[in-house]
Amino acid sequence: MTSGLRRIAVFGLLFVPSFVVFLAVYLAIFPVYDQVVVASANFVTKQFAHPTHLVVLERGGWQAFVFIPERGQQPMRDWFAGTAHLIYLSLVTLPALLLATPVPWRKRLGWLALGLPLAFISHVLSAILLTRGTHCLQQAPGTFSCLWALRVAYTSGQLFAAAFWIPLTWRHWFPPERG
Repeated sequence: MTSGLRRIAVFGLLFVPSFVVFLAVYLAIFPVYDQVVVASANFVTKQFAHPTHLVVLERGGWQAFVFIPERGQQPMRDWFAGTAHLIYLSLVTLPALLLATPVPWRKRLGWLALGLPLAFISHVLSAILLTRGTHCLQQAPGTFSCLWALRVAYTSGQLFAAAFWIPLTWRHWFPPERG
Protein backbone atom coordinates (compact mmCIF):
# COMPACT_ATOMS: atom_id res chain seq x y z
CA MET A 1 0.00 0.00 0.00
CA THR A 2 1.39 3.40 -0.94
CA SER A 3 1.85 6.06 1.72
CA GLY A 4 -0.97 8.13 0.19
CA LEU A 5 -3.43 5.25 0.38
CA ARG A 6 -2.28 4.46 3.91
CA ARG A 7 -2.95 8.08 4.99
CA ILE A 8 -6.43 7.96 3.45
CA ALA A 9 -7.19 4.62 5.11
CA VAL A 10 -6.04 5.88 8.52
CA PHE A 11 -8.10 9.03 8.03
CA GLY A 12 -11.23 7.04 7.17
CA LEU A 13 -10.78 4.68 10.10
CA LEU A 14 -10.36 7.60 12.51
CA PHE A 15 -12.97 9.92 11.03
CA VAL A 16 -16.06 7.72 11.40
CA PRO A 17 -15.69 6.97 15.13
CA SER A 18 -14.57 10.56 15.79
CA PHE A 19 -17.68 11.86 14.02
CA VAL A 20 -19.93 9.56 16.09
CA VAL A 21 -18.26 10.65 19.35
CA PHE A 22 -18.47 14.36 18.51
CA LEU A 23 -22.09 13.96 17.41
CA ALA A 24 -22.92 12.51 20.84
CA VAL A 25 -21.00 15.33 22.56
CA TYR A 26 -22.77 17.91 20.38
CA LEU A 27 -26.21 16.55 21.21
CA ALA A 28 -25.34 16.64 24.92
CA ILE A 29 -24.11 20.26 24.88
CA PHE A 30 -26.55 21.61 22.29
CA PRO A 31 -29.12 23.19 24.67
CA VAL A 32 -26.46 25.22 26.50
CA TYR A 33 -24.40 25.97 23.39
CA ASP A 34 -27.49 27.21 21.56
CA GLN A 35 -28.31 29.63 24.39
CA VAL A 36 -24.72 30.98 24.41
CA VAL A 37 -24.67 31.52 20.63
CA VAL A 38 -28.08 33.23 20.66
CA ALA A 39 -27.10 35.47 23.60
CA SER A 40 -23.88 36.45 21.81
CA ALA A 41 -25.74 37.21 18.58
CA ASN A 42 -28.33 39.25 20.49
CA PHE A 43 -25.58 41.26 22.17
CA VAL A 44 -24.31 42.30 18.73
CA THR A 45 -27.67 42.86 17.02
CA LYS A 46 -28.99 45.15 19.75
CA GLN A 47 -26.42 47.70 18.51
CA PHE A 48 -28.13 48.10 15.10
CA ALA A 49 -30.61 50.86 14.18
CA HIS A 50 -33.45 48.32 14.09
CA PRO A 51 -32.26 45.76 16.65
CA THR A 52 -33.14 42.14 16.03
CA HIS A 53 -33.52 39.63 18.83
CA LEU A 54 -33.51 35.82 18.78
CA VAL A 55 -35.35 33.71 21.33
CA VAL A 56 -34.77 29.97 21.74
CA LEU A 57 -38.17 28.27 21.74
CA GLU A 58 -39.05 25.39 24.07
CA ARG A 59 -39.71 23.10 21.12
CA GLY A 60 -36.16 23.73 19.90
CA GLY A 61 -36.45 26.39 17.25
CA TRP A 62 -35.76 30.09 17.14
CA GLN A 63 -38.14 33.05 17.03
CA ALA A 64 -36.80 36.36 15.71
CA PHE A 65 -38.09 39.80 16.57
CA VAL A 66 -37.19 43.26 15.32
CA PHE A 67 -37.64 46.50 17.23
CA ILE A 68 -38.95 49.36 15.12
CA PRO A 69 -39.40 52.62 17.08
CA GLU A 70 -42.73 53.49 15.46
CA ARG A 71 -44.24 50.04 16.00
CA GLY A 72 -42.29 48.52 18.90
CA GLN A 73 -41.12 44.91 18.95
CA GLN A 74 -42.50 42.94 16.00
CA PRO A 75 -42.19 39.20 15.34
CA MET A 76 -40.23 38.53 12.14
CA ARG A 77 -40.02 34.82 11.68
CA ASP A 78 -39.44 31.54 13.43
CA TRP A 79 -37.19 28.65 12.43
CA PHE A 80 -37.52 24.98 13.27
CA ALA A 81 -34.84 23.30 15.39
CA GLY A 82 -33.10 21.89 12.31
CA THR A 83 -31.91 25.36 11.35
CA ALA A 84 -29.67 25.62 14.41
CA HIS A 85 -28.34 22.10 13.80
CA LEU A 86 -27.58 23.04 10.19
CA ILE A 87 -25.67 26.13 11.30
CA TYR A 88 -23.83 24.26 14.07
CA LEU A 89 -22.87 21.26 11.89
CA SER A 90 -19.22 22.32 11.90
CA LEU A 91 -19.15 21.70 15.65
CA VAL A 92 -19.30 17.98 14.82
CA THR A 93 -17.40 17.81 11.53
CA LEU A 94 -14.48 20.12 12.35
CA PRO A 95 -13.16 18.19 15.39
CA ALA A 96 -13.70 14.89 13.59
CA LEU A 97 -11.79 16.10 10.51
CA LEU A 98 -8.95 17.59 12.54
CA LEU A 99 -8.50 14.66 14.90
CA ALA A 100 -8.72 12.08 12.10
CA THR A 101 -5.98 13.71 10.02
CA PRO A 102 -2.92 11.48 10.44
CA VAL A 103 -0.41 14.04 11.71
CA PRO A 104 1.21 14.21 15.17
CA TRP A 105 -1.32 14.57 18.00
CA ARG A 106 0.19 17.81 19.21
CA LYS A 107 -0.51 19.42 15.84
CA ARG A 108 -4.09 18.07 15.76
CA LEU A 109 -4.84 19.42 19.23
CA GLY A 110 -3.35 22.80 18.32
CA TRP A 111 -5.57 22.97 15.24
CA LEU A 112 -8.55 22.03 17.39
CA ALA A 113 -7.71 24.75 19.95
CA LEU A 114 -7.69 27.28 17.12
CA GLY A 115 -10.64 25.87 15.18
CA LEU A 116 -13.29 25.56 17.89
CA PRO A 117 -13.28 29.26 18.88
CA LEU A 118 -13.39 30.16 15.18
CA ALA A 119 -16.35 27.78 14.73
CA PHE A 120 -18.14 29.52 17.63
CA ILE A 121 -17.54 32.91 16.00
CA SER A 122 -18.88 31.57 12.70
CA HIS A 123 -22.02 30.31 14.49
CA VAL A 124 -22.64 33.69 16.10
CA LEU A 125 -22.09 35.45 12.76
CA SER A 126 -24.48 33.03 11.07
CA ALA A 127 -27.20 33.73 13.65
CA ILE A 128 -26.65 37.46 13.10
CA LEU A 129 -26.79 37.05 9.31
CA LEU A 130 -29.97 35.00 9.64
CA THR A 131 -31.83 37.69 11.57
CA ARG A 132 -30.37 40.65 9.69
CA GLY A 133 -30.92 38.98 6.31
CA THR A 134 -34.53 38.22 7.20
CA HIS A 135 -35.15 41.79 8.34
CA CYS A 136 -33.43 43.08 5.19
CA LEU A 137 -35.72 40.97 2.98
CA GLN A 138 -38.77 42.31 4.79
CA GLN A 139 -37.58 45.85 4.11
CA ALA A 140 -36.40 45.25 0.51
CA PRO A 141 -37.77 41.94 -0.90
CA GLY A 142 -35.53 40.20 -3.41
CA THR A 143 -32.42 42.27 -2.66
CA PHE A 144 -29.27 40.36 -3.63
CA SER A 145 -27.31 41.27 -0.49
CA CYS A 146 -30.20 40.14 1.75
CA LEU A 147 -30.46 36.83 -0.07
CA TRP A 148 -26.68 36.43 0.04
CA ALA A 149 -26.67 36.94 3.83
CA LEU A 150 -29.24 34.18 4.24
CA ARG A 151 -27.37 31.81 1.92
CA VAL A 152 -24.18 32.30 3.91
CA ALA A 153 -26.04 31.70 7.18
CA TYR A 154 -27.65 28.50 5.94
CA THR A 155 -24.49 27.02 4.39
CA SER A 156 -21.89 28.10 6.95
CA GLY A 157 -22.25 24.94 9.03
CA GLN A 158 -21.35 22.75 6.09
CA LEU A 159 -18.65 24.96 4.63
CA PHE A 160 -16.75 26.26 7.66
CA ALA A 161 -15.26 22.94 8.70
CA ALA A 162 -13.96 22.19 5.21
CA ALA A 163 -12.78 25.77 4.65
CA PHE A 164 -10.74 25.58 7.86
CA TRP A 165 -9.50 21.99 7.52
CA ILE A 166 -8.39 22.04 3.85
CA PRO A 167 -5.75 24.80 4.06
CA LEU A 168 -4.38 23.42 7.33
CA THR A 169 -3.92 19.89 6.02
CA TRP A 170 -3.19 20.56 2.34
CA ARG A 171 0.56 19.89 2.64
CA HIS A 172 -0.11 16.65 4.46
CA TRP A 173 -2.27 15.28 1.66
CA PHE A 174 -0.25 16.83 -1.19
CA PRO A 175 3.34 17.19 0.02
CA PRO A 176 5.64 19.34 -2.13
CA GLU A 177 7.84 17.37 -4.47
CA ARG A 178 11.40 16.98 -3.31
CA GLY A 179 14.20 17.59 -5.65
